Amino acid sequence: MEDDYNLKISYEKTIKFQEEHTFLKYLSAKIKKSNGIKYIQIIHQNFVENYTDYNSLLYLYEMYKKIDNPNYLILDEEKLNNILINYFYYKSANISNFISFYINVVDMQINKDGLINYPIVNLIKDFTKMIDQNRDFFIEVENSTNSFYHVKIMDEENKLNDLLNEHEVASYEYERENDYYNENLDLDQQDPDFWDNF
Repeated sequence: MEDDYNLKISYEKTIKFQEEHTFLKYLSAKIKKSNGIKYIQIIHQNFVENYTDYNSLLYLYEMYKKIDNPNYLILDEEKLNNILINYFYYKSANISNFISFYINVVDMQINKDGLINYPIVNLIKDFTKMIDQNRDFFIEVENSTNSFYHVKIMDEENKLNDLLNEHEVASYEYERENDYYNENLDLDQQDPDFWDNF
């Protein structure tokens, strides 16, 4: 009973952590990148460390399904009995459908009575282990697809940096607001009081 309780608490904390720390994860990724770690390694590690990191799984699957990637994951045939591994391995699912399916499976870890559904827990554990064991494969795929994930994450970084810059400019303008500024005049035509209070 204690194990069941601890797993349930751990699951709830994981969900809360995921919701509250998106920005910290972004900063962590930037630090890892600055230390020379490749993006695919970051995304792979993010998912392996937190199986509810659906964004990381989405990028892994999206990259794996790339048309110019004729290769398949390296795994034993018996692993294909796991429905998550099977679904992922054959690249047969639409990306959003696969993520929705995965989220539904994760949600079934605890049944309606609040008890742990061990077969589901084991499905997810084996799936995460398979992703972990194929780290080198994902790096190889990333290298063969014109740095697919790198392009994606750079777009996100640029958007976030633009938002931060806009915020800084807005804050600066607010702090430096000058009551003597006349919007109808150019800077060289402003009243001397404007320059005295600049």
